[in-house]
Amino acid sequence: MFKKPFKVKSNCQLKGTEKRKLYSNLLEAFPNLSRDALQISFPSKFCINQMKVVTHQGETITVYLSDKRPMILVMPNDQILPTLYFLWNHPNIIKYFTTSKFVLNKISNGADLMVPGIIVTPGTEETVFNEVNQGAAIAINIVENYAAHAVGISLMDTDLLLKSGGHGKAVNIIHTYGDFICKSYSEKVEIPKLSLTDIEGNLNVNSVETPDNVIVENIESAHESPSLDSANNGQAQKTDEIGEEFQTAHHSNDEPPTEQLSPDEILKSSFLRGVLLSRNKLSLPVLTNIFYKNYILSSVPSGINFDIKKTRYKKLSLFLSEMEKEGVIILSTTKNNVQSINDINYKHPLVTQFNNSSEVPVPSETTEVSTPVIDTELKYVISSQTVLFFSKCGFQKGEILKAEDVDLCVRSYLERENLTRIVGNKTVVTVDPILSSVLKVREESILYPGIVLKLLGMMGTHYVIKKDGEIIKEGRGNIPKIELSVKVRSSNKKVTIITNLPVFGINLNDLSRQCQHTLAASATINKCGNKNDDLQLQVQGSHIKFIKRLLTDKYGVPQTYIIDK
Repeated sequence: MFKKPFKVKSNCQLKGTEKRKLYSNLLEAFPNLSRDALQISFPSKFCINQMKVVTHQGETITVYLSDKRPMILVMPNDQILPTLYFLWNHPNIIKYFTTSKFVLNKISNGADLMVPGIIVTPGTEETVFNEVNQGAAIAINIVENYAAHAVGISLMDTDLLLKSGGHGKAVNIIHTYGDFICKSYSEKVEIPKLSLTDIEGNLNVNSVETPDNVIVENIESAHESPSLDSANNGQAQKTDEIGEEFQTAHHSNDEPPTEQLSPDEILKSSFLRGVLLSRNKLSLPVLTNIFYKNYILSSVPSGINFDIKKTRYKKLSLFLSEMEKEGVIILSTTKNNVQSINDINYKHPLVTQFNNSSEVPVPSETTEVSTPVIDTELKYVISSQTVLFFSKCGFQKGEILKAEDVDLCVRSYLERENLTRIVGNKTVVTVDPILSSVLKVREESILYPGIVLKLLGMMGTHYVIKKDGEIIKEGRGNIPKIELSVKVRSSNKKVTIITNLPVFGINLNDLSRQCQHTLAASATINKCGNKNDDLQLQVQGSHIKFIKRLLTDKYGVPQTYIIDK
């Protein structure tokens, strides 16, 4: 359905009541999903947007986005489908069918899943097709990786599948990895590695905190196994002991390790290597058990037997708590003790000073840890229209405030003048002469949020750009953006033009040399010809994709501030 581009009809941010209604609908649609676990995909601090799109087939679909990441699809018949991003956070909420890479490739090119494409070993038909309802959401995975690769709607129920004789169309595919729903999110997110237990088990305190005793032997060969039975080698094996972590990692290797490391050293170095490997690949927030398996366990050196119970931490949660105290990561835990990593500080000294040549060799791509961190902030300037109000709070025209400072001024003024009252669950403000004059409202009372929004809309803007914590550019107006465009010169030759580079602290000579060496193309620095005589970079040929990646990966420019004209 989303193999071809779609048109966006509308995109608006949800209000509090609309958010609560969405949460209620999701909990009703997915009984295995808890309210606390839902916070992983829809954290309270994130903006939730409702985007209505029209597919190339003319159907109108509603897409719910969390921090610009598409999470939920609502079909024209009001059926709720999870996107792949949502399923990777909550892998056990719907039924899965397993297929082969060959069939998955056909699905990615627009085909539906046929019954013969579902992998069923003899004698397991009733298990594979158990509890399938016609019209229900179905996820598609492969034997090499049980994470969802596609999502669709079942065209048969259990009885029809069992009686089909291996013929017919099983699933109408709606959404696949790499389609235009995925491309609508600016960051590329890799498919996580999940095992069968990840998609079958409920996310409770034991499955996140302690997913039983796991022995990982020759991970790569397990993923390459051609059958469902052999693909399960190395997965979780049950123990009677409650409260254990992912316990043991053993990588088979005929050669013993050259240096004997303590269990604590192995854990910490593997964690740091996992952090380095996750850069630009990991979608946050991520469940701690998934990060442990995909990044920490896979970073344990070959030939080393690792058991987390032999460390002084005994449990993964205690080790991660120490890393949080060190400032490397930020954790969050729901009421049901479902733990996730919300943020990773890739600039932390423990990460940047990690010796790539000792203990755990890190691949060359992890040298990206030197990428600068660019932060932007938009502030607000007191204008002549709003100075009457802010003068009551001790400010003058032209002073610069943060949005939270404006909110604080409004709260202080309303409390001091005793202008607020609670009606139901809403804060209603009585409009006094000053508010009436500044906001240009005639009503006797308005809702509290309306005051702050009106004031911000009447104020000027002032941007600040920081590089590794230091201010490199600030000025009036909105945050500038780097503009990329392809122009046609004489003899029908194309050139790529990049402007506004110095705004983000980028050295044009350095970028020019990088383009010359990598692209084997000429690059020159010219004047833009605007009133400020700003400089721009011109590269021979059409190289927008390469330069975009270079700006984000090497120079740390957020994709939000790169425009492709």
